[in-house]
Amino acid sequence: MLTLYGIPNCNTVKKARTWLDENGVAYTFHDFKKSGIDA
Repeated sequence: MLTLYGIPNCNTVKKARTWLDENGVAYTFHDFKKSGIDA
């Protein structure tokens, strides 16, 4: 499974998440603001 790292309000991350969802790609999202870098 793919892990996407970023912050949720970033436009590039939003576009990436939309593309992944539309194309049926399974992923987990790692939010740097909530979880930090070492998660």
